[in-house]
Amino acid sequence: MNLGIRGKLFAISLALITLAALASGALVETVMRGLLLEQVRGELERLSSAAAETLLLIPGPLEVGSAQAVITRLGKRANLRVTVIGSDGRVFADSSLPVEELKTVENHGLRPEVLQAIRSGRGVTTRYSTTVQADMMYMAVPFERPDSQGVVRVSRSLSEVDALISHMRWLLTAAVVLGLLVAIVMGALASYFASRSLVELVNRARAVASAARGARGERLRVGADEDELAGLAGSFNQMADELDRSFETLSQERDLSRAILENLTDGVLALDAQACVTEMNGAALRLLGIERAPFGAPLIEVLRVPALLEIVSQRGTKENASAEFVWPGPPRRTLLATVTPQPARGPRVVVLRDITELRRLELMRRDFVANASHELRTPVSIISANVETLAAGALSDPSRAAEFLGAVQRNAERLSRLVNDLLDLSRIEDGSHTLSLKPTSIEGPVGAVLDLLESRAQEKQIAFEIAVDEDLVVVGDSSALEHVLVNLVDNAIKYTPAGGAVGIVAKHDAGHVLLEVWDTGPGVPESHRARLFERFYRVDPGRSRDMGGTGLGLSIVKHLVETMRGTVHMRPREGGGSVFWVRLPAAAEERSLNGKDASEPLGSE
Repeated sequence: MNLGIRGKLFAISLALITLAALASGALVETVMRGLLLEQVRGELERLSSAAAETLLLIPGPLEVGSAQAVITRLGKRANLRVTVIGSDGRVFADSSLPVEELKTVENHGLRPEVLQAIRSGRGVTTRYSTTVQADMMYMAVPFERPDSQGVVRVSRSLSEVDALISHMRWLLTAAVVLGLLVAIVMGALASYFASRSLVELVNRARAVASAARGARGERLRVGADEDELAGLAGSFNQMADELDRSFETLSQERDLSRAILENLTDGVLALDAQACVTEMNGAALRLLGIERAPFGAPLIEVLRVPALLEIVSQRGTKENASAEFVWPGPPRRTLLATVTPQPARGPRVVVLRDITELRRLELMRRDFVANASHELRTPVSIISANVETLAAGALSDPSRAAEFLGAVQRNAERLSRLVNDLLDLSRIEDGSHTLSLKPTSIEGPVGAVLDLLESRAQEKQIAFEIAVDEDLVVVGDSSALEHVLVNLVDNAIKYTPAGGAVGIVAKHDAGHVLLEVWDTGPGVPESHRARLFERFYRVDPGRSRDMGGTGLGLSIVKHLVETMRGTVHMRPREGGGSVFWVRLPAAAEERSLNGKDASEPLGSE
């Protein structure tokens, strides 16, 4: 049975009171019995001396029954049993026996009190008497007459003492019971008041403990009395204040750590000693394509990557371990995992970095270096070979010299175009080639392109078909827009066979202006369309070089259009050929968004 504080206090106090009452009763009874026995002994000592003196006054010789009358009368007056015992142990008189039985009484010479009286002048003993069937106290003193000597023994029943002790015991029992009743009531009240304070202290201590879970501010009441409970309550309050400060510090540090983790672009996974996930930030969820953090799940269930599991399983290392792997996604990513060094049995931290773009740029850089080297090497080799031929004597032959010089000139121009395109592309990508974005009419760049490329189209008997809506104004840079159209129209003329057609279409398109350049050429196979705007990419490399292309025109177009906040794509044309289209924001849409007039410049990028 589970007792509360009140029950325990009451049980303890009741047990203590009961034990104290029992011990006190036993002590009182022992003391009282001793005092009563001592009183009886003193009385017997006086009466025995008086009986011995009385024997000296009896006339005649002392024989059995001669002193019976005197002894009987003395015994009745004193309410005692008086026995006269001769030196040989015979009983001469006994106040409790008739005269005729005296001769049949057993010899009393070996009684302890008789022997003690003969030896020391007085004998006292207490024992059960079979004659009177009761506990008796015997007191014996010697006497000496001229004709005889012996011992006078006086005895008294202890039943009165026992009765008195029994009565006293009942009185003590009643007093103890009454005291217990009073003690029970007082103990119950005391335990109630004491337990009430303790229960209140416990309840408020629990409230303080619950403050760690959000119920801050609860404190124990400290009474005016400077007792132990008040001191305990004060200690609890002090501890609660310390806990509040600690929780506040920990909460701030936790919020700061959480904010740092959530704002990191790298994914962070925390693992316990068993390589189970204990923490994961938002970047890690996004990198791995996981909706909810799998807290408590083993890492092998989250990332089944042998290289990563191998570096995580390494223990006791002092340097960071890293592994690069491809995460299938979607989307497909290249991730670099770094594991920080931790104690042999401690937690581990895994940092995931998305290096997909870095690897793509490295691949582009390698491709660019290889393509640029290849593109530069061809005209340089041709120029060098023709110059060597001219130097070897071909210069003296006018007809052959003109042919070699023409080849040198064509490849020098090709080399110049390639270098200029590379410089333009570099300036556009690094931002040094700034554009002034402002409302620009489409008609101006379209007219300039027609004037510039009309002669080339006529040489191949290619017809221009122009369909430009009126009042088309885009937000862009006039020279950049002209550069875009020149590249697209020039490519269309290059790849359109003689007698074909090239068209320019410009029209409104839901708050934007759509520019389309189409041709009737061979078109672009579907397998090449996704890479058309990459640097140095050609559908037919040999034919492109023969036509003087550098492979950078469409890449420059893409960067210029994106700088003007537009998009550029290609699609096949019905009936054959290709359509390259550019979508740019219309000036009216930009004005409605920015609250500016179309004639005002919109700044530059």
